[in-house]
Amino acid sequence: MTYTRESVIESYGRIGNIRGVCEETGCPPYNAYIWLRKTGILTVNDRCSYGTSASKLGGDAEAEFQHLVPKSINANKYIDKNMPSFDFMVGKATIDVKYCGYRNDGKWIFKTAANKYLAPDFYCAFLIIEKDKGIKGPYHTLLIPHDLTTGVGQVYIDSCAPEISRWWPFIIPAKELASVLDDAADSMSHRQNESELTVKVENELAEIKKIGRAVKRESNKRIMEQRS
Repeated sequence: MTYTRESVIESYGRIGNIRGVCEETGCPPYNAYIWLRKTGILTVNDRCSYGTSASKLGGDAEAEFQHLVPKSINANKYIDKNMPSFDFMVGKATIDVKYCGYRNDGKWIFKTAANKYLAPDFYCAFLIIEKDKGIKGPYHTLLIPHDLTTGVGQVYIDSCAPEISRWWPFIIPAKELASVLDDAADSMSHRQNESELTVKVENELAEIKKIGRAVKRESNKRIMEQRS
């Protein structure tokens, strides 16, 4: 069976996994993965199964996040095929998920967004404690609002003395991640409603002032006509 890049992408859109696509089209997995990776539509499972080591670890972190926050929306799947600034949404809150492996120097490190306009509302980082076990082993869950990282190119925590890090207070129990993000999303929704109300009031005031100026002009016009 003859296959093309377009037929593989179309097949993946229907089937949703590389194994099924290869069976349907006859395309070898390595070709399918390369083509699909460039489109940005690979599922977390396929990234974990076929991707590079870094891609697999990132996929592991995203899968763990979705497990902990089941009501979250996968931005790459439902919003944009290759969302660059965040991975998930909870209500109106956007979250960039990070996998932080245990480094030889004993530090957990991840980069933050350089452009504040493309930044997420939160960074959720899984700080791996046992390198060999990865996300399947113990880890710390770090949740940091982006506005606290303004001007900070990367976040790092020394595992030998984590309590002295400015970021350590943002470690939360994994089982509380969903409720914390729910509260954050609710707060953001209220702020947006308040902002919308403020804009509405300002628009109404501007309209009242506009009408007032028109009435004043008309009144002055009549006065001038009476004097003449």
